[in-house]
Amino acid sequence: MTATVTEAGKYSNEATTNKASDPSKVEGETGSITINKVDKGNNVLKGAEFSVALDGTKLEFVEVETGVYRLATADDAADTKVTNVVATNGSVVVKGLDEGTYNIVEEKAPKGYSVVDVPNQTISAGQNANITVKVTDTKLSALPHTGGIGTTIFTIAGCAIMVAAAFFFFTSRKKANK
Repeated sequence: MTATVTEAGKYSNEATTNKASDPSKVEGETGSITINKVDKGNNVLKGAEFSVALDGTKLEFVEVETGVYRLATADDAADTKVTNVVATNGSVVVKGLDEGTYNIVEEKAPKGYSVVDVPNQTISAGQNANITVKVTDTKLSALPHTGGIGTTIFTIAGCAIMVAAAFFFFTSRKKANK
């Protein structure tokens, strides 16, 4: 039996036996998911990380070029496999996916943005083999500055009151002992 990948995403399998003269040939296509990371104004956000799972198991991928990953195989070296794919330029593509429902999780959002939920995506043969998902992030609001000069004034006033109280305490004890 031989399997030949003819072009990106397409494959053919051919099997021969000693009982039949004509080989059996099956052609197919693997699916892909493209994840586009944007803010509310549709501006591209760089650096988000995603994991992709099928049936509750995180899949492993191998990066073939910046922002493009393929499903890892047993022949791939362990140090080339990753579970998180990175949208380096605001987009990431994962290829080599079979039919099924995939759970995409944003593991890390770009700096200053919140992690959001991504709906599950289903790949099916034919029209739905290649899916594009737009993930819109919400900008985190800045926290107000705390501390500052206000606390310093209260700290100094509190210390001054304690020193004054100690002074009056010891002064009244000296008067009582005379």
